[in-house]
Amino acid sequence: MAEPKVNLDYIRGFADGEGCVYFQRKGNTLLKTIQIFNTDYKLIRKISNVLNKAGIKHTIVRRIKGRNYKTCWIIYIRTYSAIKRYHELIGFCSSDKQRKLEKIIKFGEEKGYRKLARIELIPKIWELKNKKLSQAQIARNLGVNKIFIHRVINKTGYTKDS
Repeated sequence: MAEPKVNLDYIRGFADGEGCVYFQRKGNTLLKTIQIFNTDYKLIRKISNVLNKAGIKHTIVRRIKGRNYKTCWIIYIRTYSAIKRYHELIGFCSSDKQRKLEKIIKFGEEKGYRKLARIELIPKIWELKNKKLSQAQIARNLGVNKIFIHRVINKTGYTKDS
């Protein structure tokens, strides 16, 4: 059997059959994931290489389900920017999966998700900190996690006068 030529079109069709889109809103939080799974590790690596070349960040996880099952390899695409890039370059043929993908993109646009360089956030963090906002409030305001805010405040040594 000939090896498949893995490209973006191949991934679109493959993910229609061997993938899923998970989307759930919990308050202000968006739980989102694109998963592509298969038992053929070489094929998953080829897909991963194409995704890397396309600039789509992802992880590969090995899942084992008992003795009677084959090992399954799963590609997870989790960040909003990676999901948006997947939407722009690949998408789905399946109308249900494409509709869920578009809901994620729409929700992200409504929330104003955008990729900011973390260095750009440091002055904004200190500006909000000087207004006496808590770390949780700063994180919500800037759309980043509290751990990042904590690290900036406790480790940067940034001052208002710098």
